[in-house]
Amino acid sequence: MNNQRENFIKSVAGYIKAKSARVFVEKELEHHLTEEQKRLVQDGMTEQEAEEQAVKQMGSPVQLGLQLNKVHRPKTDWVIIGLLFLTFCFSFLPILSQPFGSFYVVKQGIYIGMLFIMFLDYTKLAKFAPSFYILGIIYLVLLLFTPHTINGLPYLRVLHFSISTVHSILFFYLSMSVFLSKRIKKPVSIALLAAIPLMFFTIIGDRATSMIYTIMILSIIWLGNSAMSKKVKTFVGFPTVVVATFSMFVNKNFFMQFFQQPNISMTDQYMYKLIDDILKGTHWFGNGIGEAWSIPSSHTDFAFLSIMYQYGWIVAGLIVVTLSVILYRLVKIKNLIRDSFGRLLVVGGISIFASKILYNLGMNLGLLPFIGISLPLISYGPLSNSFDCFVLGLVLSVFRRKDIVVKTTYKES
Repeated sequence: MNNQRENFIKSVAGYIKAKSARVFVEKELEHHLTEEQKRLVQDGMTEQEAEEQAVKQMGSPVQLGLQLNKVHRPKTDWVIIGLLFLTFCFSFLPILSQPFGSFYVVKQGIYIGMLFIMFLDYTKLAKFAPSFYILGIIYLVLLLFTPHTINGLPYLRVLHFSISTVHSILFFYLSMSVFLSKRIKKPVSIALLAAIPLMFFTIIGDRATSMIYTIMILSIIWLGNSAMSKKVKTFVGFPTVVVATFSMFVNKNFFMQFFQQPNISMTDQYMYKLIDDILKGTHWFGNGIGEAWSIPSSHTDFAFLSIMYQYGWIVAGLIVVTLSVILYRLVKIKNLIRDSFGRLLVVGGISIFASKILYNLGMNLGLLPFIGISLPLISYGPLSNSFDCFVLGLVLSVFRRKDIVVKTTYKES
């Protein structure tokens, strides 16, 4: 690189605050100046004259540097931030009628802090992918031997928290997003890595986690990596589909009972009857705070049903619209991301949220079997809220750095 061109590029790059964007800008400027110099030489100029003219055409390095710095700087999606604030306000509604409601409100506020994960450089997580995967498998193995259970499902007791199977998805969400963002040379290995966690979920008997994981993995495979051929996508996703089908076969009695109402358990019969009565008794403006005492888990799995009965169809409709717009914004973010790892994180995050939202709403309306899925951001639960906020924070981190991390190249898998 000649001195004049080198000085110009360094001068422009000096105004770019983001280090990763600075490297990208330097390469782009070098490529543009080289191509322009070649064109001018073909027009009859000498090498020196062509270089001077190419640099001159770029204009002031100060103005160009300031303009590029505005383009390549962290962005914040304030629309999603505003929608999340509105959603968290809605999340207080089902707990206001609970004992120690003010305590819950304070704890809910703490979980909002998890959104500050958006300031994390998500690309730094890529190098820990194998560790995340191994930790997830170790955690699932420990669940097979734990003596603690809630509703028949194992959990680990850590301090005052009960960590269940669903929380392991976070490890596989991060690790598989990295593995599948690479140019795949060993599809058999990746296919097995994708299917093994689902085998554990099936053995444990956690239907909710199995469903969420299956949707997440297949979404990442089919919708995330556009560079992967359909043949490879089919091959990688096939073992997961096989295990998911086997899982449904194992639980066929559970799903068949839902469609044959007389055969379901007495507890579920009571819940379906209760939901039917509550829906019939719900009004546009609700029945008032504290009237949802008959609804079990009214601040967790059936928080939406509780809100609907206490505050009415209008408030419930606003919640559905707000969550739908959040999902729509996340889909728009996905289309803006050029980094493969970042795109897969967004696709995985969308699939997790969409599956949980749709299933919980169906469950609260009595349209789907009860498998213990909470409504993201609305239902109360320390680890559940932390999980949701962490995933959302990662997606916002990807958006924040979309003009800084233009393209990341990872080693082949």
